[in-house]
Amino acid sequence: MLIPFGEKDGELVRVSMVERGLKCACICPLCKVSLVARKGSLKTHHFAHQAGSSCDGETLLHYLGKNLMRDRLVRALSTHRSLPMEWKCSECPDWHEGNLVRVARSVEVEYSFGVCRPDLTLFDKDGKPVVFIEIVVSHRPEPNVYAYAEKRSIRFVQIELSSSDDLEQLASDGPIRPASVTPCTRTKCEKCSSPLSMQYLHVVSTSCWKCSGERNGIPLPAVSRPPD
Repeated sequence: MLIPFGEKDGELVRVSMVERGLKCACICPLCKVSLVARKGSLKTHHFAHQAGSSCDGETLLHYLGKNLMRDRLVRALSTHRSLPMEWKCSECPDWHEGNLVRVARSVEVEYSFGVCRPDLTLFDKDGKPVVFIEIVVSHRPEPNVYAYAEKRSIRFVQIELSSSDDLEQLASDGPIRPASVTPCTRTKCEKCSSPLSMQYLHVVSTSCWKCSGERNGIPLPAVSRPPD
């Protein structure tokens, strides 16, 4: 993996922000050894460990993703701005949109709830957990994290990373694009809790056959569409 971020003076920095080679004065955020800024003309600019490093790429990808996500959450919360996200729902045919920090007031990394420790937890103004965020590289979150969130109606957001491009997207100013978000935001059936079908009311404009006077807003019968 080409590493696009290093650590300098305690902050994550892009390779584009520093000098090439060891003059970058950056270290690996995970293993804390010096990084080399590779800024040649053939490959995409990136940081690299020096020869002999045993730092694990997947672990580093997870670490960077978790901390880049934390930084975006902190910025959004401190400036009282929304943090949009969009995702394809796994429970209904919809693409959903939302504000990840709509009711959140603080964020914690790997906060322990005894039986589980999510990567990131968002808390509301009363200190109640409202969102769990898991950064997934190769290992899925433990089942007890899902179970804890479902039992307490905590929204569960799963972000999947597989490359440096995913890190760049996560660090950008664009919307967060999680692989999955639960539960579905559609209204649920009171009996079985499945997403309800959508109904569409079609409104047409027409005119009177006798006087030609226009009439607006004549509703046609609603049409139901069940979830796919």
